[in-house]
Amino acid sequence: MGVHFGWTEKPFGSAERTAAEARPRAAFMRCLAERMGLPPGRFVWMDQVHGDRVRRVGGGSAGGILAATDGCVTTQPELVLCIRTADCLPILLFDARGRAVAAVHAGWRGLLAGILGKAVTSICRAARCGPKHIRAVIGPCIHVSCYEVGEEVRRSFAARHGSWTRRFFRKSGTRLKASLPGIAGAQLKTAGIPATHIRPSRHCTACDSSRYFSFRARSDRGRFASFIFISTP
Repeated sequence: MGVHFGWTEKPFGSAERTAAEARPRAAFMRCLAERMGLPPGRFVWMDQVHGDRVRRVGGGSAGGILAATDGCVTTQPELVLCIRTADCLPILLFDARGRAVAAVHAGWRGLLAGILGKAVTSICRAARCGPKHIRAVIGPCIHVSCYEVGEEVRRSFAARHGSWTRRFFRKSGTRLKASLPGIAGAQLKTAGIPATHIRPSRHCTACDSSRYFSFRARSDRGRFASFIFISTP
């Protein structure tokens, strides 16, 4: 078995949720499923709330929505785990032998709460392996040059995770900016994933807002989708 992952771009359409529920519009899901050669009923979406809840899911979750969840893990082949973002980090995890995959949505609140450590623990249990066998991909997200935060965010990270987090914050004039990909990478390494197994995206959603949806750059209501699944031969 292999692992397939990726993300959509703006011209493909938006994965924003409908007013009534946390899944994208039917037309978007139908097009995405056709591209993958899988039925729309094999997709799992999350009602993302910037929390730290990570759930393990199986075939019974196919076509469903995980309430108040920002991370999910599965060992079920052809069950597509999906994230919707427009600046936050889409983080995709898989083990080297393709036995388990995970999808994690993380903004600064999720990173502060420690969602990545929980996700790594969960996928290791599912795959029955140690973190050194896990690969991580950080998809397109907002980068430090475009992400302004308040001083309270820096203080919160230092108080909860230690003074080492300060190196991921920098002053630009009177503005304080934060590197969410930097914090995420450091947390993944702390969880035991080797640095050589972590692949951050070079694409900043705010700088490249014609290609990716960005709330910070354009107040976009749209979202692009990131996905990962275990494929069968």
